[in-house]
Amino acid sequence: MPGMAPPPPTGYAEWGSRFVGYLIDIAAPTVVTIILYYIIVGIAVGADAPGIMFLGILVYLANFGFIIWNTVIKQGQTGQSIGKKVAKIKLVSEETMQPLGGGTTFVRQLCHVVDALPCYAGFFAPLWEPKKQTWADKIMKSIVINAPETASPYGGGTGGYQQQPGTGGYPQQQPGGYGQPPQQGYGGQQQGW
Repeated sequence: MPGMAPPPPTGYAEWGSRFVGYLIDIAAPTVVTIILYYIIVGIAVGADAPGIMFLGILVYLANFGFIIWNTVIKQGQTGQSIGKKVAKIKLVSEETMQPLGGGTTFVRQLCHVVDALPCYAGFFAPLWEPKKQTWADKIMKSIVINAPETASPYGGGTGGYQQQPGTGGYPQQQPGGYGQPPQQGYGGQQQGW
């Protein structure tokens, strides 16, 4: 398509990866919350019902707080919620390839209402859209990309300490410092002692 930006180097995230991220971010905490709530309600039978019911409400509030922190604050700052990190995908701005920030991420979450309106079709849009975007992503100009753990700002690598390009090992230091090239002895250059 003319005027379309090239795809990100890591590629767009597939629908399956996005679904795994959703299950970890929303479905799993909600199921745990429901189970805890019914355990608390079961304990409430014949006990101090108002106090126990208050605990049940606190469990739901804790779940809501966790979801807001995970999907808005954490994801807004880093591009990855816990689920997206496990699924090795990242939410970024289509234009800057940087995380959206908390405010924009919050508005994107609200825009998921548009995805849900016509029988949840917008959530399935990544199956046929060229940039694998939901309708909320299109509205907010965001994309979800693959983010393998081995990715480094310097490329390559498999974890651990990454090297900057062109350093050939350790970063260069000032003369007389730690990173000086080794001096030759025995018939080569004279060592400086």
